[in-house]
This record gives sequence, structure tokens and C-alpha cells, in this order.
Amino acid sequence: MLRENKGYFLLELLISLSGWILIASVFVPMMIVFNKQSVETQEKSEALHILYDYLQEAVVENSERNDFSVIQHNKRYDIVWSEGNGIKSEVSIQYEDVFGKTVQISESIQ
Repeated sequence: MLRENKGYFLLELLISLSGWILIASVFVPMMIVFNKQSVETQEKSEALHILYDYLQEAVVENSERNDFSVIQHNKRYDIVWSEGNGIKSEVSIQYEDVFGKTVQISESIQ
């Protein structure tokens, strides 16, 4: 049966292989971007969790508002207070993401 095809099998194989290469060339970069966004979202979520835990402690327990650093999962998070109207009313958390970019998230309290 293969002797009757006379090369048709090779052509069919090349067409399907080129189709798979085309599909892979579209979906692999998309998966890389989705993975990067997932990592950034996870890091931001962790930073916000640390920030809001600290804000809750500072506001509810009326503790001192000092700058300090937290190390969690081998990542350093710097919590920095800034003044507004004579009192420390804005807090920021800074960290360096996996890609080496410094990220800062700020919240103001009353």
C-alpha cells in the first residue's frame, strides 16, 4: 500500500509538521506572556497582603508609624511612611520583582 503513494506520504508529513510549527510559534510566546503576568500578579498580591496587614496593625492598635523592612520568601519588602498635613498619612511598600524592576504601591489613610 505504501508503494502506491509515490511520495504523497512525505508531502503530507511536511504539511502537518509546518502546521504544528506555525501553531507553536503563536502559542509559545503567548504562554510566556501569561506566565510573566501570573508571576507579577502573585508578587503584587503578596505585597498588598503585607501592606494591609501592617496598616491594620498601625491603625487599629494605634502603633508607631516607623519605616521598616520585611523579608518573606527570600524577597525584601520595604514599608515607608510619608507625611501629609504634619502627620504620617501615606504608606508605601517597595519591592523588586523577579524581572529586576522596582515596584512601589502606595495607600493613604485618614
